[in-house]
Amino acid sequence: MKSKKRKLKKSVVYGFILIILIIIIILIVMVNKDKKNTQNNTNIIVNNYNLLSDSVKQYNEIREKFMKETSGVFIDDYIDEQEDFEDLLHEYSSVMTDIDKYIEKIDSKCKEKYNAKEAGKICNKYEVTYEKLVNLYINDINSYNDIITKYNEYRNKSLELFNGIYKDYLDYNNDGKFEGRDSSEKSK
Repeated sequence: MKSKKRKLKKSVVYGFILIILIIIIILIVMVNKDKKNTQNNTNIIVNNYNLLSDSVKQYNEIREKFMKETSGVFIDDYIDEQEDFEDLLHEYSSVMTDIDKYIEKIDSKCKEKYNAKEAGKICNKYEVTYEKLVNLYINDINSYNDIITKYNEYRNKSLELFNGIYKDYLDYNNDGKFEGRDSSEKSK
């Protein structure tokens, strides 16, 4: 009888230890899986941010070129330059489309909080940068279209306005401010 009780106690203790070991192994596997997932998300954020940075450089170059080429052009000369201006605007829009792709990927991963400094830093600042880029783009398109409208009125012509990829100013981070909306502001 004692031996049966002893065997039963041993079986219960071993069973309890086995259950604890299984729980520990499951927790370790879950933690490792979470670490791997977090590292993967961090890599996606950092890689797409690097691609975004390259596109922002391209954006700035195109924007600077557009501003340089359109400033100082007399309203009468717009007809001669319109094709070149529209080529630049199409290039500008193409870069914005690339930027949108990278932002979408970053945005999908930044919904979580990350302890990794790189990912946390990116997730805290990309929204304002994107908002500024979009709003400056809209300003540039609107300015161009205003000049075309004035030209059309002045010359009684009907040159087409440029249709940008965005119609409304963007408050991407919902802070009540529209970064970059003021056309005197420079992109960074």
